[in-house]
Amino acid sequence: MFGKEFVVDSDFTDLESKIIGNTELSEESIKQMVSEMGAKDFRGKDYNLIQRNCNHFSDAFCKKLCGKGIPKNINNLVKTLAQYPWLEKQIPKEFVTPKALQNKVKDEEKKAKQKENKQNSSDSNSDTTNE
Repeated sequence: MFGKEFVVDSDFTDLESKIIGNTELSEESIKQMVSEMGAKDFRGKDYNLIQRNCNHFSDAFCKKLCGKGIPKNINNLVKTLAQYPWLEKQIPKEFVTPKALQNKVKDEEKKAKQKENKQNSSDSNSDTTNE
């Protein structure tokens, strides 16, 4: 894109590159699009190897960018796994959702529960005060 190659990890080697299409969008518009997608549809806490992975992002991004998604065969394995929930349960949880993300989600759930308990406690105190 724009004569640049975007690399996340220098140890990663592409198995294959595919040309999906072209776009008339500016580099600034594309950066804005990626930011919006990250803020709305592809937040890190929602990552899941089967249901919401980098290929899902790439497909949505390519559709917005040039009107055509990534080749269907790229995400075939996870589509197959998604059809058989019992099979997905056989995959270690840390493979499906990275450990760091699991910990963040657990922390958020714990905070939400504490907030709920505090709210319930405050509600019950006001109930007894009104009696």
